[in-house]
Amino acid sequence: MTDNTVHSPENTWQIATFPAGADLDQFEAALSHVHSRWHVRPASKSEFSARLARAKFDDILLTQLDALPLSGERDKALIEAQDDEQISIVMVEEGVQRFRQGQQDVVLKPGVLAVWDNTIPITYEAKVPVRLLSLVMPKHRLTAFVPGKDLSQTQALSADSGSGFLLASHLRSLPVALRENDRINPVTLANATLQLAACTMFSGMPVPGTSRRRDRLCADVLVFIDKHLQNTELTPSFIAHAFGISVTYLHRLFQDHAYSISEQIRKRRLDACRRDLENPARFHETLTEICYRWGFNDSAHFSRCFRAEFDISPSAFRRSVKKN
Repeated sequence: MTDNTVHSPENTWQIATFPAGADLDQFEAALSHVHSRWHVRPASKSEFSARLARAKFDDILLTQLDALPLSGERDKALIEAQDDEQISIVMVEEGVQRFRQGQQDVVLKPGVLAVWDNTIPITYEAKVPVRLLSLVMPKHRLTAFVPGKDLSQTQALSADSGSGFLLASHLRSLPVALRENDRINPVTLANATLQLAACTMFSGMPVPGTSRRRDRLCADVLVFIDKHLQNTELTPSFIAHAFGISVTYLHRLFQDHAYSISEQIRKRRLDACRRDLENPARFHETLTEICYRWGFNDSAHFSRCFRAEFDISPSAFRRSVKKN
């Protein structure tokens, strides 16, 4: 296992990499550390590999997991050995995963959010490689926003309508936002995240201060960006034309967001390049091949943007990953 920890003023972003053939017990321990305790079973122990990242803001955990096919379970014995009661909201960015908890059977795929309670036995299975983004929240914090509501029911929520759009968009933006720690108050961010999660889980609750049509359009635009990152023609003009709106209106949609529409495109492309640079399966690819794949058409410009975003050159970043 490779464990790279990046320290920042407000929180700690930790990344653990498990190359093919890594000790499964180490992966299980790392996964249990962020998602309660689990027994895991990969489809192939010799070929299984994974990358697990976590960041904490206030008392909420954000996790990212890239893994080859695996299954897992939390039984009564594991639950009884743990004190913390947590609610998790999971979003699949790539692949398909199946959850079973109580009488609920949830097929989790892009466009669906799953909510599960760590005090109830649960199993999951992924037959294909998956990329998961999860929020792990103390149950008592969430209960404060929805007093009297039952949080123990596993449920599937649409990320394609209503407040699910907002939550999915919020989840996608958190990895980038948490790298900008000097501009973010973790307590404020945690409270906003909890309130949005509560509103999404109980859709009859209004989401304060939002325009549903405007927020839905913003979420649609972000999904569109993620699907077209490899297109070199992905520009504000291209997006505005696809949605039948003016470029001016598109910029106005994002004027109250942390990042402009152009910054959203650039940051998402850089995140995709970074994932490829630290992926052992792509070590044979050149920096130019990677940056061109994700929509950059000038390697020198890409290197400048990467250094500005991550405070390290792409070549130095890759060398550090290989060394570790």
